[in-house]
Amino acid sequence: MIKNYVIKITVAALTAVVAATCFSGCSQNSNSTSTVSDQTETIVANGSQMSSLGEFSTTDINDEKVTQDIFKDNKLTLVNVLSVTCDPCMEELPYLAELAKEYRDKNIGFLGVSIDMDSEGNPDKSTKEDFKKLIGDSAENINIAYLDTELMTKIFAETNAIPYTFFVDENGNIVGERYTGFHSKEEWKSIIDKVIKNADL
Repeated sequence: MIKNYVIKITVAALTAVVAATCFSGCSQNSNSTSTVSDQTETIVANGSQMSSLGEFSTTDINDEKVTQDIFKDNKLTLVNVLSVTCDPCMEELPYLAELAKEYRDKNIGFLGVSIDMDSEGNPDKSTKEDFKKLIGDSAENINIAYLDTELMTKIFAETNAIPYTFFVDENGNIVGERYTGFHSKEEWKSIIDKVIKNADL
């Protein structure tokens, strides 16, 4: 059994975040005991799943520009939508950072996408040090980018929960299943190995 921590984000809460509140109205569910396979995200808010992240342009925790070209560096990239205000996200991030080091020679990239906003509705750069502390010496293997308008529209048209994780190929196309909630390092390793096998890498 695993911790199935999920932060639910309502449309109202999402609007509030963009305006100023950094998802402070989110609720947390820590009572479920579902299996990993049970946590595959199949709910689509507007009736259709996105097939690609398309074009976007944002910055990361090192103030470097990040675009869809980041996916060209690997055959597959794990994309994890998270926030510093989300305890399950922060508990899970160090595991993903460790796995990023372990899978760096297997053409698997790791990208975190922070939904944290400041009082002006812009990416909250004050969270940079929080993220850097959690990823530690894995910084060269996992990057944390801030949500831009294009990514926000696409991701939150599909889900209202974080952490929310999926895989994309080198062209930015979404591959396989979506995953919500907290997963342990061992569970993520099992999921990643399954995705690699199915992608025939």
